[in-house]
Amino acid sequence: KTPARYSPAEQGACGSDKTWEVRNDESIGGKPIPFRKATASSVNTAFASLVLKLGTPNVRRTMTAMGLHQGSGEQIECYPSPVTLGSSDATPLTLAASYATLAADGKYCPPNPILSITTADKKPLKIGANPCKQVIDKDIARGTTERLKGVIKSGTGRAASLGSRPAAGKTGTTEDNAEGWFIGYTAQLATAVWIGTPNSQASVRNLTLGGHSYGDIFGGTLSAPTWQAIMLGASKGMPERQFGEPSTKVLNGDRISVPYVSGMSVDQATTRLKEAGFLVQVAGRTNSGLAQGLVVYTDPSGSALRGSTIGLYTSSGYVPTPKPPKTPTPSKTRGGPGKPGKPGNTPTPPG
Repeated sequence: KTPARYSPAEQGACGSDKTWEVRNDESIGGKPIPFRKATASSVNTAFASLVLKLGTPNVRRTMTAMGLHQGSGEQIECYPSPVTLGSSDATPLTLAASYATLAADGKYCPPNPILSITTADKKPLKIGANPCKQVIDKDIARGTTERLKGVIKSGTGRAASLGSRPAAGKTGTTEDNAEGWFIGYTAQLATAVWIGTPNSQASVRNLTLGGHSYGDIFGGTLSAPTWQAIMLGASKGMPERQFGEPSTKVLNGDRISVPYVSGMSVDQATTRLKEAGFLVQVAGRTNSGLAQGLVVYTDPSGSALRGSTIGLYTSSGYVPTPKPPKTPTPSKTRGGPGKPGKPGNTPTPPG
């Protein structure tokens, strides 16, 4: 579950009064898009809209609980851009550990490079238990994994595919192609690949590696196949484990029944729909025999996500009179059997 909201004092320190301009690398967006597609195609504007709805402080708190922080150890800056698109500095180890939280069904374990300690005479010494902690609801973690599987299956991270071994991950490309990322995981391992230069403002371009030439670098063109090569080697001999299945509610949202409001006034329909847990707006007019201004139908109808907006279509009070169908004029043909006809006549079969 999402951690508790920030206190007013914390909220006051979060955000900026400057305009944040968000764009996508490709011509996509500009209209409603399924979250599955937005994740697979890495649509920045979709995630910007989502974070603004959830609240930047709340998203940042979840990130922090998953162990994601700046390379300096400080929290991610509390502005929409670093929280949404990751414009703050972070280390590959930090990101790998954060994504490992998803692989572990929402349990975060601080990274620890020590596997064992022995004395000079090879006697093992006790190591304190890793202070792992459940920071995300298991079902939410599994739902996130399901979305990130789509990045590799049909999105920007197709070059990271591990074949039949289930894997999930995300591409990342910084401004002006200065750095490329791919962070991904299987049920057993999590790995982060960063490709860039010591100068964070210098773009990585015109590389030739392994006989392949690269112009502008993206997370999906170089980091993803590098991650694939690492994970294929590291996973060799490991069983192919499936990720846990998320609930239908997490995958498809909390869908509830939309009340039937046809024939009601806009005010009556609005009250009824809000009581049911929806937002409401008048979306348009339609021809109908109902009195002018009464609600004819809603879009969507039947069922919808709790808290989503229901559009009302009201009656114009007018039903067009249908025009009688035109009687077709019989076509006239010339010629006959055995005689040549004009174009359009059926020819006589030979023989």
